[in-house]
Amino acid sequence: MYVFLRCIALVITIFLCICADTIVPLNPSPNNKWPGRVALSYDYRVTQTIKVDTAILHQMLDSCITGLTDAKAVTKGWKSIFPGPLNSSSVIAIKTNLINPGNNTPHYYLVLSIVNSLLSIPIDNKRTLSPDNIIIYDANNLHAFTEAHYIKSQFPPIRFVKDTIINYGDGADGFAYASSLNKCTYLINVFSLSGHNQNYGGFFLGFKNHYGSYDPSLAAQNQQGLVMMNCTGPVFKKTVLSICCGLFGIDEGKGPFGGIYDFSTYVKSIDPDSKGKNPNTLIMSTDPVSCEMQAIKILRINKNRSFAIDSLPDYLKASAGIRRPNLPIYNIGIIDEKLMDIRKIITTSF
Repeated sequence: MYVFLRCIALVITIFLCICADTIVPLNPSPNNKWPGRVALSYDYRVTQTIKVDTAILHQMLDSCITGLTDAKAVTKGWKSIFPGPLNSSSVIAIKTNLINPGNNTPHYYLVLSIVNSLLSIPIDNKRTLSPDNIIIYDANNLHAFTEAHYIKSQFPPIRFVKDTIINYGDGADGFAYASSLNKCTYLINVFSLSGHNQNYGGFFLGFKNHYGSYDPSLAAQNQQGLVMMNCTGPVFKKTVLSICCGLFGIDEGKGPFGGIYDFSTYVKSIDPDSKGKNPNTLIMSTDPVSCEMQAIKILRINKNRSFAIDSLPDYLKASAGIRRPNLPIYNIGIIDEKLMDIRKIITTSF
């Protein structure tokens, strides 16, 4: 069964939608076109044990971008996430994650589908974007792209960069960061559905994904580092889209290394008749806070835990205008689900 659900909690100007606990006004990046708007696609068919149906995965990505943007055509949807027209000098960086190059790495075909979608966008004189305008990078150099099945021959001739960290003088809190992040005009953050230890709030999601964008000594500041690298500097200024690849998952507090976990409790919350154990979900948003919160919600539902605002990790609350001990406070996005515009594209087994 295919269902499209659109849940708009409040009809009110989004910049006035501030959680009751916030102490600073909402101040998203200019590239966050739709604060609080989220597209979520679930399709029970996309995985069978550890095998991924790439055709279904591509359909899920297409449904997310059209659902998020209200575009009738996929290419128009991708074009609309950018704040202005792209041109021959526009460089788009895709941050992926190679730290645990097994099933829980963002799937190579998802990233390939993003690349092909970007290459379909018309630019100057009706030409399309050149492959040389696209970079896939990770500055965490524990593993090679090939270990995560990112094989150059399967992609257009884009740039794969195992990155170096350079001090450009404009990084978060003055820290050095990846050369690809410096070179790009726009950034797309593609991350896994994964936990981490409590030093990082228990999660390895979109915020922690930038461990591979920054000098590790900033990440070593734990939750403070997560706030700084995502709410200031080039990550904040350049991010146009966050995508959670939740085909598989690792429990809260258990990552980032190791195998995949059983998500049957989450699956049954959406698809009661399913016997599947993989989350089979993509999440997409221009709002990094909302995307992160919805990913946490999956992990929490799977363990029958609360995902109320008070229960969320300090780094996310501090990034959404809620004061937390020993953390800087910003308000770059919507954390309160009641204030989100959630578009769900659900394909269930019944």
